[in-house]
Amino acid sequence: MRRKWFALLLAVFTVTGVLSSQGTASMKGYDKGLQLQRFKTVQPTLHYPRGIEVSPRYRVMVKPAGDKTPWNKAANGTAAYKAWPDYVDPETIPAAYKDNSVHLSQIDTKTRVSIRVELIDGGTIETLKVNPSRYSEVQATLTSGKDWLEFEVNPSDLTKHILVEINAPETGPYSEGLMLFVNPLSQIPSGNVLILPPGVIGSRHPAMNELNAIVIDENSPYDALYIPHNTIVDGRIEVRKEGFTIAGRGMVVGSRWAWPKSKPDWAQNYPSDISPDGSVIKGIIDMNGGQAEGITTIHPYHFNYEGADSYSNLKAFGWRFSSDGFHGDIVRGSFARVNDDANYFNHGLIERNSYWGMQNGALFQLGWGQAAADGGGGTRISEINVLRGEWMSDGGDRQNNGLFSGVLRNTTGDLEDIVFDDIRVDGSLFRLIAFDMDTHSGTLRNFTFRNIWIEKPFTYPSGVINMIKVGGGIEDFVFENLTVGGQHLTSLEQLNPMDTPFGDEIEFR
Repeated sequence: MRRKWFALLLAVFTVTGVLSSQGTASMKGYDKGLQLQRFKTVQPTLHYPRGIEVSPRYRVMVKPAGDKTPWNKAANGTAAYKAWPDYVDPETIPAAYKDNSVHLSQIDTKTRVSIRVELIDGGTIETLKVNPSRYSEVQATLTSGKDWLEFEVNPSDLTKHILVEINAPETGPYSEGLMLFVNPLSQIPSGNVLILPPGVIGSRHPAMNELNAIVIDENSPYDALYIPHNTIVDGRIEVRKEGFTIAGRGMVVGSRWAWPKSKPDWAQNYPSDISPDGSVIKGIIDMNGGQAEGITTIHPYHFNYEGADSYSNLKAFGWRFSSDGFHGDIVRGSFARVNDDANYFNHGLIERNSYWGMQNGALFQLGWGQAAADGGGGTRISEINVLRGEWMSDGGDRQNNGLFSGVLRNTTGDLEDIVFDDIRVDGSLFRLIAFDMDTHSGTLRNFTFRNIWIEKPFTYPSGVINMIKVGGGIEDFVFENLTVGGQHLTSLEQLNPMDTPFGDEIEFR
């Protein structure tokens, strides 16, 4: 297998000329003096992967702010795509999302830009909202007409995430929304870098193995993989080498896989039956430490990103019940619209991220069933945007969705020193917190929820409650400056319906 892999890579790079050490000398558009990088549409060799196409609804154009020349759709345009859950196993998609879609577009910039979005499908704007409210320059410059809108955005050292909601329902699933990503300039990693060629890297490409995966072996000569903005990987990427880097602005799309069976057996570590060596395949980007930066993943088999030490400027989309976002300790400047838990964490740094919550799962998940390590904690979560929340029910007894969640059951170990700070929710949530851990024998110690602003009151659909239940108890549990629907909450009673035995131990400030 290994000899075949390296022979194939040698053939690929002999033909395409994309093998490089220290990157390439002529990656057009990524020179040191660049201020603005618009994206070219990926040219398919045969066709795009399942569930993605060039957007039939939106045209996105970008130019430096203050540029008075007329908009030019050819010169100012940047690529826009539509994604939807075109899986071969539709039974794994919630019924509410089977016909759902999202559009996405992005640029790299180190200067303030003006962005124009046009409807090209004959639609008109009846209602319009652009989130997050945190980006004051967007809100201050927003103008619109019958079928267009414009606004300005400041550059940042981490990706900014902007949701354009046109004719969106107040609650429940919203289709046809546009996600715009305003990135810092992409940098090719140092070392011996494998750079993929433009176009669709699919099953007929020699870099793919028989299971539609690009595998970086433990003994690979490469230090990093770079996926340019005009490249789509139709498959998945598995990195077995320690300390590897994946970077770029391209997409990895995993919709080709069928679920192994209609009712997967979690206890048997599915889906190991599609791995040639018996290992468990979960992530569409599956790493062994190292870091991932900048790329977009759509339609994960299970997780979007798993195994890296740090993540930055990433974008994660998934509609399956078990499409998770990020499994790792450091997540910065990243976005997730996934139908399961967006972040798993016990310690680390999660900052300047944005989320679009869907029907299943939570944005911040302390754990699901697994034993918690003693002393787990030391997490800082800050400057978070919730662009939209679409939870409608608990989905039975799982109690596993909303903003803050923990579903540790029959487990042990303390979790401590976790701070949630500066979280803004545009719109409404159906509840604040669900720590359903009454059989967990560990203690939650020194938890702080600070500067949390939720635009509208909680919706609390039938049967949904807040809960803080921990078998081992809680200590130093504080809500500080919590505002919901314009009301500053000062007592636990204001979170009713609430189920917790710890009323005297929870402090409000």
